[in-house]
Amino acid sequence: SVRALTMAEREEISRGIVGGLSVRAIARAPNRSASTVSREIPRNGGLRRCRAEAADKLAWKRTPPAWAALRAGRCFAMLPA
Repeated sequence: SVRALTMAEREEISRGIVGGLSVRAIARAPNRSASTVSREIPRNGGLRRCRAEAADKLAWKRTPPAWAALRAGRCFAMLPA
């Protein structure tokens, strides 16, 4: 989904946290809203524990199974013709 954060965007958020940037400053780099970034941080462990790889894995655990299978390329039959 276009709305879902990519691994690269999560890396930018992680770097911003380590760099001590504000949520608004972190949101500028991947061109996301500050509210998206502010939800992502506590959802994935807060300022001390939010890291890109772990956040991406958690996001996939929260993804509905059909979308996860589709993104992994296992459900081409589900795609519209």
